[in-house]
Amino acid sequence: MELKKLLRDWIRDRAPGYLVDLDKRALSAYGMKFLDLFLSSPSKAYKLLVEKYGSEETADFAMLTLILAPIAYKAGFVGLEEELLEIIKRGDDEAFFKKLEEYLS
Repeated sequence: MELKKLLRDWIRDRAPGYLVDLDKRALSAYGMKFLDLFLSSPSKAYKLLVEKYGSEETADFAMLTLILAPIAYKAGFVGLEEELLEIIKRGDDEAFFKKLEEYLS
């Protein structure tokens, strides 16, 4: 299953309508939908969540439960989402994609 579809389905099943708001914000700020932004620059997607919520804690929760959890589930590694979040918060998109490749290939 394609990663973008996995994420979209996971989010829609757990928070219907959530992507509509995120897509509007991402399109306005970056000219692309939220999942496309996440898959090209997870650190920018995280910043968008921080701006939306005005709180890193809430952005962390959203990123962990709605975006990174399905990646960890697909990879079969509980706790991977925490590691990925720390990489995203450092702004190291390259390391994020290397880690994804390591666990998803």
